[in-house]
Amino acid sequence: MGRVRARSELLCAGYLGEPEATAQMFRNGWFYPGDLAVLKPGRQLKVLGRSDDLLNIGGQKYLPNYLEELLMHADVASEVGVCSVESADGIEQLCIAVSQPRCDDAEIVKRVTKALRGYQTGTFAVIRLAQIPRTASGKIVRRHLKAEVASILATQSSKSR
Repeated sequence: MGRVRARSELLCAGYLGEPEATAQMFRNGWFYPGDLAVLKPGRQLKVLGRSDDLLNIGGQKYLPNYLEELLMHADVASEVGVCSVESADGIEQLCIAVSQPRCDDAEIVKRVTKALRGYQTGTFAVIRLAQIPRTASGKIVRRHLKAEVASILATQSSKSR
């Protein structure tokens, strides 16, 4: 897996009126769109996700959509969204948001544990949401998911003190 970059004679040189974004995305004649991909046989590029969505859990890097796929196969809920939230210790903790769960909390934890066996995700939190925040096209809005999950965890933490 690597970061996608592109170059072409017809490529623009940057974003109009956006010098910071231009400096970040355009370097030395290359455009870096922020995608992660693998180059498959036949020079086919398979885009796996966004580099800014990459989760760093205990030094291991995970694409949230990959973990979400595993959890959907585990039949945890109608909708699943994955993010990480910094714990009180300053360590990113895996958070699994579920909407319309298909079982009780104990069974959810059992299914999540089984689905993530073999992955070094450490402890995780399961958060119930009315719905997973999505764009009109159905993509998860990661920053909204993370903010909502962090807010719920902070509320739970303050209640337990």
